[in-house]
Amino acid sequence: MRMDRLEALRDDIFAALSCGDETGARKGIKRLRRREPVEAAGLLTALHIEAGRAREALAAWRECGKYAPHDPYTIFLRARIHLLEGERSAALDLLTPLLDAEMMPAVAEKVYNLAGQCARFLGRAADAVRFYERARDAAPDLALRALNASNVLFNRHYLPATCAEDRRAAEEYGALFADVCPFDHAAHRRGKRLQIGYLSPDVREHVVLSFSYALMTALDSARFAVTVYALNAEDEYTERVKQSVDHFRSLSHLSPEEAAHEIYRDGIDILVDLAGHTAGSTLPILAYRPAPVQISGIGYFASTGLKTVDYFLADPVLAAGDAEDGFTEELLVLPQTHFCWQPLHETPAPEHPPAAGRPIVFASFNNFTKLSDDVLAAWAEILRCVPESRLFLKTDVFSYADARAEAMHRLAEAGIPCARVDTEGASRDYLAAYNHVDIALDPFPYPGGGTTCDALYMGVPVVTLAGESLGSRFGASLAENIGAGALVARTIEEYVDRAVSLANDPALLDALHTGLRQMMERSPVMDAAVYGAAAGAAYDAVWTAYTEHCDPLKSLSVRDDSMSMDVKTLKDRIFAALAAEHYAEAQECAERAFAAGMQDDMLRYLHAYAVERQGDLPRAMAMAEAYLAAGRSELRHEFMRLRAAVAYRMGDVRAAEFYQRAYEEEPSDTGLYSSFLLAQNAQIVDSDELFRAHCAYDALLADVPRYTYSVPCRRQKIRVGYISPDFRRNVMQHFVQPLLTGYDRARFEVYAYSTAEEPDEVTAALRSHVTVWRDLGAAVPEDIAARIHADAVDILVDLAGHAAGGALPVLARRPAPIQMMGLGYTATSGLSTVDYFLTDAACDPVGGASEAYFTEKLIRLPSQFVYVPRAGLPVSTGAPVKRSGHILFGVFNQYRKFTDEMLLLWREILERVPQAQLLLKSQIFFAPAMEAAARARLTRLGFDLARVILEPATTDYMERYLDVDIALDTYPWPGGGTTCDALYMGVPVVTMYAARRSTRFSYALLTHVGLDECAVQTPEDYAACAVALAHDTDRLDQLHKRLRGKMEKSSVMDQTGYMRALERAYEDVLHLDAEERR
Repeated sequence: MRMDRLEALRDDIFAALSCGDETGARKGIKRLRRREPVEAAGLLTALHIEAGRAREALAAWRECGKYAPHDPYTIFLRARIHLLEGERSAALDLLTPLLDAEMMPAVAEKVYNLAGQCARFLGRAADAVRFYERARDAAPDLALRALNASNVLFNRHYLPATCAEDRRAAEEYGALFADVCPFDHAAHRRGKRLQIGYLSPDVREHVVLSFSYALMTALDSARFAVTVYALNAEDEYTERVKQSVDHFRSLSHLSPEEAAHEIYRDGIDILVDLAGHTAGSTLPILAYRPAPVQISGIGYFASTGLKTVDYFLADPVLAAGDAEDGFTEELLVLPQTHFCWQPLHETPAPEHPPAAGRPIVFASFNNFTKLSDDVLAAWAEILRCVPESRLFLKTDVFSYADARAEAMHRLAEAGIPCARVDTEGASRDYLAAYNHVDIALDPFPYPGGGTTCDALYMGVPVVTLAGESLGSRFGASLAENIGAGALVARTIEEYVDRAVSLANDPALLDALHTGLRQMMERSPVMDAAVYGAAAGAAYDAVWTAYTEHCDPLKSLSVRDDSMSMDVKTLKDRIFAALAAEHYAEAQECAERAFAAGMQDDMLRYLHAYAVERQGDLPRAMAMAEAYLAAGRSELRHEFMRLRAAVAYRMGDVRAAEFYQRAYEEEPSDTGLYSSFLLAQNAQIVDSDELFRAHCAYDALLADVPRYTYSVPCRRQKIRVGYISPDFRRNVMQHFVQPLLTGYDRARFEVYAYSTAEEPDEVTAALRSHVTVWRDLGAAVPEDIAARIHADAVDILVDLAGHAAGGALPVLARRPAPIQMMGLGYTATSGLSTVDYFLTDAACDPVGGASEAYFTEKLIRLPSQFVYVPRAGLPVSTGAPVKRSGHILFGVFNQYRKFTDEMLLLWREILERVPQAQLLLKSQIFFAPAMEAAARARLTRLGFDLARVILEPATTDYMERYLDVDIALDTYPWPGGGTTCDALYMGVPVVTMYAARRSTRFSYALLTHVGLDECAVQTPEDYAACAVALAHDTDRLDQLHKRLRGKMEKSSVMDQTGYMRALERAYEDVLHLDAEERR
């Protein structure tokens, strides 16, 4: 096997592993074994380990052991299997000979990291710190260095240290990010509400959520808007958070830089990290400073070490003394408690027998690593002073035989009689075990958090020791806030005395058992309203401090004469605000400049653009038309473009004309001509005229240089390239996903050329599935074409056509010998360099009228595209009319597709179905000005507005279909994604179509699903179909219940069938091309 083929095989294996394709990975490993048996055995072992299959992993490992028994990676894999089997002592013993051996950095990092994990679990905190330091130093990249550096800091807290030492250690972590360039917030402006972001890997069933839920949900919604950014897999607790906050974003599949970009684009004012150096990797995101003000706290108890984190949440007990000396951040001290605790689960009632006349049970349910030698010595003394008392330890370490044996040995060495110790492993129902406990003993210097709250809520007093550092005072803060300060000790001697005295006072012990839950419930620790007010006041204070000291725009006053002498500076600041998507700020700045007497054409344009971006399209249109009517020339072309774009978004019938006029004034801008063609799809245009307009596009690019091909390239796999601006969060993501994830890796390579300007989490998720990914958003067409040509792609498929961001100027240069288009556009490209168009027989029947309107040859697939809906969507249980008593018609298509003719048709339908309502849901209605304009339009057309609901697009867009009985499609530009969405959610769609291809999208979909009776060809039949369906509620109910099943069984959702048909087509056209070139 040649080296290039070997590398390709490795790429295929890792691609399969990254997308969860175990079958594909195992096939690749089997082939690799012929050339590299050791590597193949290692990969197979690792595959079984990641899947949690210890027995199969061990069988595969024996192959490694046979070929390379002394190889460090072979030994590491065997240690991983020991870990999988819960044998941490055995794993650490196996790794010990490697700890001073020479190893490749990547392997060394793995060995030291695993050793650190095992040592920590076994309670060997000092060893864990040492191992993680070596893993950090061996790590081959920043991500792994940062991960292991966090592990070092986290494990240091099991050991005694001064505040100054803690700070120096944290600063070493911060130094790792010295080369990271933070975002510039010079143009940042808050809106009416302060935007608060919470970043956490624990927005799920996790102890941190019990401390952070109130912080996320208890703020005054009139003053604060909350966005939660989750880095975790989602569960029912995640859903609870989603329902309780303004916005929710999953960042789990993004790199730190991509996640930071997402937060930055959201315009967050204050970002609060809830993880620190615990698992979850939030801090590399904060290193980019995606928000102007950044805070850490709740989930971690010490400094982040990052210069980009400004504050750390604290309270008066935590912040006492020299605690702040341990921080690079300023302590943000809330007036009472730094957290509000809310139990995640139903808790059993405390049931404690009277303490008198029986042995006292001391207990700790904390993780065993917190039990340092000093802690165990103190507990030994407590047991000595309270004869016949017992010690109950319940934690993970006692779930595993080898770890339990080591733990019991440490207890005995500390002088604790093992005969007086009861142990249990961790369990989900552990709260009930507190009913067997009299007194909980808090470890030090790393005290309990959730375990302390649980104990107190179960009526168990917790004796705690307050140290010098902030983190060591968690138990003290909790006790003081619930009125149980007598449980707090300041020295080890006091700690022992508190525990012994309480054990000898059964009356006090019984009183605490009875009253502690109520003390908790009535305390600031569980008062969400008071806590929310305190957190809100703190946020206001830090934002005020930021605006007073750090906001360079605050000093800019348009009433100051100095402003008029530097128009460039003002424009630069407006540009910065627009780049940051702070459109209201840009508008305000321009209007203040106008009020001060400044007159400048660029200011006028920037002002109009800011207004348009905020959705006030009528005002933006008026501004553009006023400028053009005044005969001004400096920015005439820019205003013509703006006018055309606004008209298109508003559904103005003049949009195509405006684009054509803009193009005629700037004929070098072929993008304007594409927009002219796109806008015509919303109009009833003669098909011959529309085809001629598309054909004219080829002449615009006739002079660009084109690559030529004589001999077809021959290689083992066919190389297919897909180019699109929509490999991102976009309606097209539901259709392009199978192209990038479902291809046959044995026969095809996929190259993705993304021209998206702003990649997002969808981009990140798709990237891992393809053979090669190219980000080309900033490249010009000739450079993109050169890149594709250099990649030697066999077939290039354009997925946008004349839609925004399309790549047809790239295809005009013919960077691939065979070129196709489809999916993202409704008509021909018009280019002579595009050879084929992907469609189906319903959209373009064989011998039908549409065939004459393509410059490309047609490839008919089982469906023109395949639809992949969002996972986890609810299923319709029947027509909503059965519950509501009235029909709700819905139109979720873009507003620009609403013609007056269709609106009048919908009005007629409402008139023929009494009590029915019409829901118009479109993103454009987020702007009050556009909602008002739409209402005026509907009034002009004779609608009863009491029967019309206008809604903007929302994140629960799909779920909203469960309230809709019948979806009404637009014409002549029907739905594509919206039709699929409606059908998948069980909603029948009534559509109208003609011979022109662009009118037939929904007709084709309904045909594939077996609902073609809802596709008609005249307005009269359209209204009749909708009305008849509305009056037949039993049939409607059955459709709602059955449509998803029909969708899932149709060619529209048959990913495998679609991809096999598409790949056969690719093979056929390549064969034909080869024949023609002979």
